[in-house]
Amino acid sequence: SSEVFENKSTGSAVQMLQGAMPNVNIQVNSGTPGASGTITVRGIGSVNSSSPLILIDGTPGELSQVGPGDIESVSVLKDAASAAIYGSRAAFGVILVTTKNAAKGRSKVSYNNYFSFSTPTVSTDFVWQGYDHAYIFDTSYFGQKGVMGAATGLTSADYEQLLLRRNDYVEDPSRPWVVEDEDGKYHYWGNFDWWKYLYKTWTPSQSHSISVSGGTDKVTYYVSGNYYTKDGFMRNADEKYRQFSLNAKINARVYKWLKISNNTYFYDSEHAFP
Repeated sequence: SSEVFENKSTGSAVQMLQGAMPNVNIQVNSGTPGASGTITVRGIGSVNSSSPLILIDGTPGELSQVGPGDIESVSVLKDAASAAIYGSRAAFGVILVTTKNAAKGRSKVSYNNYFSFSTPTVSTDFVWQGYDHAYIFDTSYFGQKGVMGAATGLTSADYEQLLLRRNDYVEDPSRPWVVEDEDGKYHYWGNFDWWKYLYKTWTPSQSHSISVSGGTDKVTYYVSGNYYTKDGFMRNADEKYRQFSLNAKINARVYKWLKISNNTYFYDSEHAFP
């Protein structure tokens, strides 16, 4: 029901369904902003595509393009009998999405927003000391080369200098990282944390949704707009994802025997990345 899609800090309806239904597997394999995930029903059924058929108010579509605030309910047909109703495209299950409908009554305006942040799930302490990196690299080739330093080209004197600077997270003026010897050869004995240089420790995201509904015995309407944006984790490049959706349902009873309904859905997304 719609409660599943409330108070979740993501703009993806696909991710909101994770863990909500048995035998519905949702995998998100990327931390890229806007990545929604893949859906399979009853596991993987083929080496080729085994995605279920997704119907939004009876029309084939993508669940990731539906604003979470517009969803009234989600039903999943898991048995093979669904193929008898929807054809061969339903061989891997059917997901039926019903969006909120217009209802008569006084005009009602609803606005929701949230602000959240995400952090990388990587827990590895990456090597940032020049000494450790060189030592690991050389010892891994020691069995093949038979000589310590054959892989990096570093001498024992280089290792002594790297060891002196091993715990210098920033350059110490008394122990410079780049040194020119008497022969004019440059030596780099520094440390550098590439992980923290390339990636942020957290990124913000925000979502805004507004809806207007109401009507009379003859005309009812439901109009909603959803806006979601999220920044990427790359520190030295501007990566940003945004999505916007607009949903409008209008029902009009012209005569006792004539009813006109209109369901319009607009979706737009943009992912700017280097």
